[in-house]
Amino acid sequence: MSSHMTTPFPKKYGTELFWSHNWRIIFRHSKIDILIRLFTVSAWILSSLISANAQVIRESPLSSTQQQAPQNGPGKNSSFKVDRLPNLVFTAEQEIIRQKTIKALEADLDGFVARYLLAALKDHNEKNVNPASITVKDVIQRTPLIISPDEARSLFNDYAKDIESHFLYSQSVHEASKSLVKEISRRALSIQNPRGDDLVVILAGGAASGKTTSLKSFPELGNTINKAQIIFDSTLADYREGQERISESLNAGKRVIILYIFTPIELAARWMVERALREGRRVGPIGIARSHWYSQETVLRLFSETRNDPRVSFNLIMRDEKTGTKIAPIEELKKHLYSNDKRFASFEEFINYAKKLILEEVARVKTSSQKSLLTPRMEEAFLNE
Repeated sequence: MSSHMTTPFPKKYGTELFWSHNWRIIFRHSKIDILIRLFTVSAWILSSLISANAQVIRESPLSSTQQQAPQNGPGKNSSFKVDRLPNLVFTAEQEIIRQKTIKALEADLDGFVARYLLAALKDHNEKNVNPASITVKDVIQRTPLIISPDEARSLFNDYAKDIESHFLYSQSVHEASKSLVKEISRRALSIQNPRGDDLVVILAGGAASGKTTSLKSFPELGNTINKAQIIFDSTLADYREGQERISESLNAGKRVIILYIFTPIELAARWMVERALREGRRVGPIGIARSHWYSQETVLRLFSETRNDPRVSFNLIMRDEKTGTKIAPIEELKKHLYSNDKRFASFEEFINYAKKLILEEVARVKTSSQKSLLTPRMEEAFLNE
């Protein structure tokens, strides 16, 4: 059989076959084929015209008005995006607030930064600061800039409306608050302290440990911290975040002090419930358990990694109702590790213990003079993460 033999072309196409130099050329004469070819040629011509026009637009000079127009309007930054965190669970209502909050921050980053900075100066009665042009430097040259997601949450209206809204929407504004203070800290680290001490202080410890109030017990330590350029108010439960915070500070030419406040979780759970009823700053059982358990491991690991770096120092404040408040070497924290506590075989057991403590405190509130402060939705929220 000839090697040139091929499968016959289907008759339904109404074609004639011609052979030339061993290449098969197919001519199609059907009306459909002609229409398809005309459409293809037209599309190609149209595409060429559009491409040529786009090239002319790219190469043509802008008018003077276009050249001077800013990329972003006042208070806007088109490149800023809120960091979305995985594994967060929201009700339908909370998800609406979450998306609304993220959209608002991404649309007006500089506006939110300005409002945060103005709030940082609220206790200084400053009259020489223009609210429309306030900068991080305006704050730092007067007082340490406290970087706190808790403070950032209050800038979002749905959260700030009342105490119950604090309870219900804390998680909804968490991502936006965290991203906002991250941007503010980036700006703050990029400048030198006008007051002369390029010092960054990182407050660490479990939730509701009384980190800010602890400093009042030690005036000398408080005086040192008051000279700082930036104070990060955090738990330091996330090792990678703590490592990045130290690294970014050192790379910016700062000294770093990590101040860990240890408060037994039994005492912290009680303080958390009392604070929540007073200020709305609620922490669920998983949150409080995680902050107390992992902040210990993180700070000891960071201490081990930086102990030979003279730019980094650690301090430990021990708080206890029986023994009082004292300063101790950071190594003493090893004696109080919850991961070594024989009462807890696992972190899950520690979470259950935290839940039990919160339930007991809520039950106590319901039989006290504070019971009128506790709404049904707030009571339910105490046990939600």
